[in-house]
Amino acid sequence: MILGWELVASAEKLAKKYSNLFSLPSKGVLIAELFLLGTIVGLIAYAITPDSQGPLFGIADGFVSLAFGSLLCTFMIHKVIGNGILTFRRISALTGFGIALIGLGLIASAIASRVLADPTILERTYFIACGIIVAYGYIVLGVTTELRQKWLFISSLLQPVTILIIHSILIYVSGFISIINIFTYSMAFILIAIISYALGRWYYSSIENVGKEILGYGSLALFRAFIDALMLDRTGLLEKMLKILAVRGDVEVRTLSFSGSGTKGVVVAPMIHPGPFRDLGSSTLPTRIAQTFLDKHVMPMVFHTPTTHEKDLVLAKDCERVIQRILSVEGDGGIPTATQAMVRKRGAVTVTCQIFDKTPLVVITRSPLPTEDLPDRIHEVCMEKILENGYSDGVVVDAHNAMDTTYTEFSEQDERDLVEAMVEALREAGRNGESKVFAGFANDKVEHYSKGEGIGDAGIMALVTEVDGQKAAYVALDGNNMVVGLREKIQSVLRKAGFDPVEVTTTDTHIVVALKAGEGYAPLGKAIPEGVLIEKILETVREADSKKAECLVKFSKTKVEDVYLLGDKGIEDLWHITHETIKAAKRKIMVLIAALIAAGIVVYAVVR
Repeated sequence: MILGWELVASAEKLAKKYSNLFSLPSKGVLIAELFLLGTIVGLIAYAITPDSQGPLFGIADGFVSLAFGSLLCTFMIHKVIGNGILTFRRISALTGFGIALIGLGLIASAIASRVLADPTILERTYFIACGIIVAYGYIVLGVTTELRQKWLFISSLLQPVTILIIHSILIYVSGFISIINIFTYSMAFILIAIISYALGRWYYSSIENVGKEILGYGSLALFRAFIDALMLDRTGLLEKMLKILAVRGDVEVRTLSFSGSGTKGVVVAPMIHPGPFRDLGSSTLPTRIAQTFLDKHVMPMVFHTPTTHEKDLVLAKDCERVIQRILSVEGDGGIPTATQAMVRKRGAVTVTCQIFDKTPLVVITRSPLPTEDLPDRIHEVCMEKILENGYSDGVVVDAHNAMDTTYTEFSEQDERDLVEAMVEALREAGRNGESKVFAGFANDKVEHYSKGEGIGDAGIMALVTEVDGQKAAYVALDGNNMVVGLREKIQSVLRKAGFDPVEVTTTDTHIVVALKAGEGYAPLGKAIPEGVLIEKILETVREADSKKAECLVKFSKTKVEDVYLLGDKGIEDLWHITHETIKAAKRKIMVLIAALIAAGIVVYAVVR
């Protein structure tokens, strides 16, 4: 379980961190920073260097050569790349970092010029520093684009060449060109650029080979596929890669269909985990199931089951197969009776149990204790006890309704508490017997809020049942968990409105993941004000109550065979690729930097 969650560094953790990696200021701010950085570098370098053109020339050179040249390069690279991960803003940030790298070399050489009283040191280093950043450009563009080698080489040269052309014009106009050998310096640039390109290509290939040995695809190609899926919703390449790592297996979906006069609804509990993020795999499955039923004028209630990322579907076509299989389940007929809902709590675990069509619906939560996905073994434990108590099947739900920045794993003591609470609730429900069941469904899209605030398109789903005067309310929110304490506030409001017991769940949809910096998503109640959510939920539950009708309830279980699941092996392989790639990248980056510095020193010494 711990290893599986850590692997999602390749999936969910990467999804949560990508926003920080690519969250940037506005275009105007970036351009202003570009000119400020270039001007400061030029000023410092030429103010320190003795017998140079002086600080005014440094300001002009920094503003025009470094800053304007890099801005011009940004436009050219954007033109070459077209649409993709590297937007104009991101290219601006990359060229800004290129200025910073050149600036380090210029300031260091300016200090050397002062110590050795040789102003030509700065100019010679200027050309060599520009050549060294070719490796930086090659690696970054290689990772983030799909440019062919020719265009990758040309694009990595654009910034240093543009800067040097403008810089050469400036030193010519200033008359300083007479005391330096511009031809020799240009040869130094060409030589170090070739070496830098070769070293950059070596570094890139050595990192790529880590993934190729395990997956057949390069590590950096895998990274680019993740970013494409995260940022552009282009999932095709990543699907192909994950399919290689995936395991083939079968998945089950359990449903409770409600039909009555003017009432048609369905409770859906897929033994499939939503994930890993955005539109990839089964991330959107809960939302799509709900929307599909809404389009058919059937009110849905989609629950999250005890599953983890091992049960992520990898392929979009398998998700479609699951949806079509659920739709094919015959929902008419059933039994017109149910038990009252029973709630029992032991330790941190609360269990709500209600029996429909001789089938227990069991909802598990540890709220307000922050809790992540309940593992598959919890489903197995619950089913074992359900069968021992005389039932042929059951619907087990992980409420997934309390999350903070840290959480506590579901412990062995929690399992014992769960079993005790569930068995007691089952037996109590059975002792009370069954009576006519009235049920009503409702749905609210939560207008003015969307995925960015943590709510999926299925919004709020509500089911109200009434048995022997007891009104039980079930609420499923189409989001990825809730802030701690929100469930209890919702329960308090609904109880005052006459509904008891009440349970609130989330679908754990991952369509909302990788949209926010920091956590990567907004747990419900964080971006959307709690008061707004509670009011909307109250309205939706009241609407469901107003639509109650005497119902027949039918339990069904269906299996979708031979689907591709991320699985334990896929998780382990992805973790292994990520771990080995990071190790190789850290180890070889020091070799790359040392080789570039050494090459620069040799070229500086040889080419005078």
